[in-house]
Amino acid sequence: MAEWYVLDLLEKSWGGFEIHTEAGFNIGKPCYGHRARRVPHPVPAKRAKGMKKTRLEVHPAEGPVVRTMFTWRVTERLGYQAIADRLNTDLETNPPPIPVDPAAEVGRWTYSNVRDVLTNPKHTGHMVWNRRARKGAGHNRMNPVTEWVWSPEPVHEALVDLETFVQAQDVAIHRERSRTAAGLSPDPQARRLYPLRSYLFCDLCGRRMFGNSKRQNTCYACAQKKAWRPDGHPVILRVREDHLLDGLARFLSEKVFGPYRHTLLDASQQALAQAAQHEQASKAQALRRAIADTDAKARRLIRTLELAGDIDQDFIRDIKERRAELRAHHADLERQLAAAEEQAHHTHNPVLLDHLPIAAIDLDGMPDQTTRRLFEALRLEIRYDPASRIARCSITLTGDTIDAVSRTSQDLITAVPSAPATAARREPATPAPNGDGLCSAPSRIRTCAHGSGGRCSLP
Repeated sequence: MAEWYVLDLLEKSWGGFEIHTEAGFNIGKPCYGHRARRVPHPVPAKRAKGMKKTRLEVHPAEGPVVRTMFTWRVTERLGYQAIADRLNTDLETNPPPIPVDPAAEVGRWTYSNVRDVLTNPKHTGHMVWNRRARKGAGHNRMNPVTEWVWSPEPVHEALVDLETFVQAQDVAIHRERSRTAAGLSPDPQARRLYPLRSYLFCDLCGRRMFGNSKRQNTCYACAQKKAWRPDGHPVILRVREDHLLDGLARFLSEKVFGPYRHTLLDASQQALAQAAQHEQASKAQALRRAIADTDAKARRLIRTLELAGDIDQDFIRDIKERRAELRAHHADLERQLAAAEEQAHHTHNPVLLDHLPIAAIDLDGMPDQTTRRLFEALRLEIRYDPASRIARCSITLTGDTIDAVSRTSQDLITAVPSAPATAARREPATPAPNGDGLCSAPSRIRTCAHGSGGRCSLP
């Protein structure tokens, strides 16, 4: 009986926390970027005793810092320590978090501070509980996401939207312990820079290749353990860095910043992209008009109630039912619009290329910090196939990152005169040969999105 009683209390406690979370009340210390706002207790008896609960509201000093951190994480794909280092350059503008125990305060941003901020889903406006285990052998360890309890709808002001939050979590998958900072490794034995580290992958096993010097040549290598090595994968494979950089410079100069970049697109793909873009824009516009019309009907309904003379219970019931129908219809339209905008975000959109300058790229001798900023903004990925000795370069442009690409490229490119107006109607210039075949850039371009936003991927 005693065990049953304890279990019953635990179940009731769990249920209470779920209800507490779904109602939007905060549990524990407010997350960085928000502060607690005390509100009357929802239970009348406890409210009569003066008891209160807390909700979250944006902190005027910390809120902008959180938005900046997410922007750096998503657009530049900076690591946690790199973000901490940037924040520490101006602690007055970017005040560091204060721990529960003020004696433990270090007075600056740390790797774990930044990680805690960027992985906290409360910044999306939802209240979330049970992210960490507080008892048992797994004390203070992260619970699986499937065990988190979320409020069904946003319950406080969001600092970032849900899509941006998800993109910030995806950066960790891309980084996979790859160092963000430019320059030499902190290892005392480091002697060389490897500008393509983090961006070069073995096409056979999918793993990131690492810098490796052999004799006088700077190379990148892939050497997997026997248990992880797929069939056909050599014990160690290498590719020279100078060949990769030459091919990458040609790819960027011709396909990304070249005057004939649009003519290199497949004509039928451009037509499909433009048609899909127009269709999505029309659908979103129609949904916005329908939402505005529904709002107008709701206002007229209230106006009708105000002007009505004789009001009986049947009339009030009809008004309530109609208002509930309009609310449900409005919510459904909002969901459709959100889905349409999300789909449009992944619609082909070659127009993004127009936001980039026309220039020649020269990677030789450029500072490592400058090239890494450009590669991160471009979402560069290079996959090397040792069988064909071809490295395939691809980049992804999005509405969120296009400005960062344009700004960063100004530090790197050597400007060339723009092509004349008739150039677009001429055949593109013959691409530079692939040399020894180590780097190849196919001419097809996959694109997605609408307007100046969305996504544009160039393989």
